[in-house]
Amino acid sequence: MRPWVRSAAWSAAVAALLAVVVVGSAAVGPVRIPPETVVKSVLNALSVPAGVETSASGVGPLPVPGVGPLTLPGVDLAFASPFAFPVDSVHQRIVVGVRLPRILLAALVGFALAAAGTVMQGFFRNPMADPSIIGVSSGAAVGAVAFIVFPVALSTTVAVPFLGPVEVALSRGAGTSLFAFAGALVAAFGVYAIATRGGRTPVATLLLAGVAVQTFLGA
Repeated sequence: MRPWVRSAAWSAAVAALLAVVVVGSAAVGPVRIPPETVVKSVLNALSVPAGVETSASGVGPLPVPGVGPLTLPGVDLAFASPFAFPVDSVHQRIVVGVRLPRILLAALVGFALAAAGTVMQGFFRNPMADPSIIGVSSGAAVGAVAFIVFPVALSTTVAVPFLGPVEVALSRGAGTSLFAFAGALVAAFGVYAIATRGGRTPVATLLLAGVAVQTFLGA
């Protein structure tokens, strides 16, 4: 069997297993829902474009230099579900509104962790490598703690061209995640800057710098 055929077969098997796990996860809980009902609820929630309508209310008027006030026509895209399986409305809301978003979010987080681990293992050519080896984990922890401990403004006003001042608000959870991501980036680029000398970044130096930064931030 050729390598690409083997890879495609493994990918298809993993995708099928993931679909089974998603359906099984949505079926279990305080309210037991049959797997076939889960599948029907998901299919009922699917929507496809059914038509395009132009409405009189648009965006504007917008001040365009050299042209003057310009109003863009509004476009409404109509969607419709191609499926209409008979499903209890309570089960439909539980699957689509409660369980499925959490399952998909958990799957995306798992994909991100797997991608990060794969990148680290390929870069360092070590199957035991992980993102914490260059201080990413400790940097994210420091960023999250800094947002929680220190007073940070959660809302501000931003001047947007053609729209004027727009107030942007940040929730507490989103702020914690944003600062954790920023802390991870600062730690990773800091380790890279410390280990780079003369335009070269030896892997051994990068590892030592990562361990030092990880220990410092963890303290």
